[in-house]
Amino acid sequence: NGVVAETNEANNTCSNTVTVRQANPSLGGTCGLDIALVLDSSGSIDAGELATMKTAFNDFVDVFLPGTPTLFSVTDFDDDGLVLQAFTSNVGLINTAINTPTSGGSTNWTDGLSDAYGTFDPRAGVPNVIVFASDGNPTEPGTDAQALADAITQANVMVYPDKKIST
Repeated sequence: NGVVAETNEANNTCSNTVTVRQANPSLGGTCGLDIALVLDSSGSIDAGELATMKTAFNDFVDVFLPGTPTLFSVTDFDDDGLVLQAFTSNVGLINTAINTPTSGGSTNWTDGLSDAYGTFDPRAGVPNVIVFASDGNPTEPGTDAQALADAITQANVMVYPDKKIST
């Protein structure tokens, strides 16, 4: 909530900085989402980074629950994806799943995304959201370039399930 204005008359220049801060709107009790959390726990993530991602996901869940009818699933990935928690609104189960992964293995975005997408059992009128946390590009399967192409294809399938899209 501030405005800074500077004028340099010698050079006839002026610069303005405007900063507006506004809190996020509160979510009403009727606003619900199906949110799949996808957590990279590959070996390139050190213990501190993984702890930061876990804290961020736990805090994210706390924004929605118990105040909204939002459901969460939790998927972890490294060499392979693994669904740690199917959709639920039980904060204890969600937090336990978020806090389970340990670092190790390669970075397989495709399997992590595919497994997370498989957790959706669409509720009529409820938007599906995937929140994906990773520290870098995928390295599995195959070459890094192939792994990225496969992950993009998987993401397109999730966004456009009725269309045939390839990279």
